[in-house]
Amino acid sequence: MHVLVVAGMLGAGKTSTIIQLLGPLSAGGRKVAIIENEIGSVGIDGEVLNKNGLRSRSWQGDAFAAPSSPG
Repeated sequence: MHVLVVAGMLGAGKTSTIIQLLGPLSAGGRKVAIIENEIGSVGIDGEVLNKNGLRSRSWQGDAFAAPSSPG
């Protein structure tokens, strides 16, 4: 599994970069997952991704973390 993290300031082009990189992969039959952290009250980026043929799920909140397992 490959993981790509895209981060940057507001207006830096993160959503455009994701569309350009992942669009061809998704169209080529690869499984692509997008998890995004929406800071604002309206999920703009998820809507833009969906309109460009990429399915996304939004996480609205301050942080995204997976629980660690003991041991």
